[in-house]
Amino acid sequence: MNYADMEKEISSRTGLPLPAVQLVLSSMRDIITESLMRQQDVVFRGLFRITSSAREITSFKTPVGAEEPTREKAYRLVLGIHPFRPLRQELNKWTSSLSSSMKST
Repeated sequence: MNYADMEKEISSRTGLPLPAVQLVLSSMRDIITESLMRQQDVVFRGLFRITSSAREITSFKTPVGAEEPTREKAYRLVLGIHPFRPLRQELNKWTSSLSSSMKST
């Protein structure tokens, strides 16, 4: 399901006009992005937790004409998604058995 499909589905299930749903989801996306950039966890109660942390990356660059490389540090934002137990158990129901297309004949 992509973002537009989610907007339409929420609009049809709630009866809210599509522009109102788009406004709410846009604001939610902004809040989630800001929280993750501040390295704060974002929790979707009963579903999953998104964690965010900055990792230091060290690289070495040798400028033209220099004999020794210089060390440069950069930071990368690393995200993790951790499903809560009830969601994980529900997903495992669907993935624990082979689908009919995967079974050998």
